[in-house]
Amino acid sequence: MKNHLTTEQLALYSELLMAKKLEKVPSKIANHIANCDKCAAEATELSFIIEDSSIYNTTSNKLKHVSLYKYIAIAASLILPIALWFSFNNLFKNTNFAEKPLHKINNTNFHNKTANTITTDSSINNFNPNNTITDNIQLAYTPHPETEKLFENFKGNLRSNDIKILSKNEIKISKSKQLLLEWENPENITLTVEIFDNNGINIESKSVSSNSYIVTSKFHNGLYYWKLFNEEFDLLFCGKIKIK
Repeated sequence: MKNHLTTEQLALYSELLMAKKLEKVPSKIANHIANCDKCAAEATELSFIIEDSSIYNTTSNKLKHVSLYKYIAIAASLILPIALWFSFNNLFKNTNFAEKPLHKINNTNFHNKTANTITTDSSINNFNPNNTITDNIQLAYTPHPETEKLFENFKGNLRSNDIKILSKNEIKISKSKQLLLEWENPENITLTVEIFDNNGINIESKSVSSNSYIVTSKFHNGLYYWKLFNEEFDLLFCGKIKIK
């Protein structure tokens, strides 16, 4: 890799350039500038910046070195984005991406250039978007451990002599259909219905004194639970809902 001029060497060259004393430029720096377009461009850009009277004394033809490095930093901040742009532009042209649609790139050449990656990274070789879809579906129907235990405990085991659940323990329904939860509440006591997703997050809660409740939440495919509480907020029932 070619070694470029240091900041101090660039500053020296720019100072002598502004003073029109290029004959005093060390031969090593002069030869490098003559053969390195990058350093030549940086030195020229720096000379434009230090031409400002605030850092250049036209009487003595010398730079005010107190503020020189401040302007060197400014020059570097200006030059760096340009250099990066040229590097990226050359890379972009070499890959012919700018000239061809992605679906028309020569597949053979592309695989040849990336052969090491393709043959050594099994996670890339085995990538299948269907696996991600399958994983998401499995997560959507994964039971919530604590709520699942409650569901198992309440199968056919009501905690109230006054309330009788009419809905199935496990309801399976399409998300396009209306979900109705039913029970017998002969004394019309106030009951609270709560709906949870399979992460245990409460997504709907409503107090009713009727014998049924229509769920208003918009469901995605997945596993949900519903609970029924009495006025003292004692849990009377826990059921499961599968949306498909």
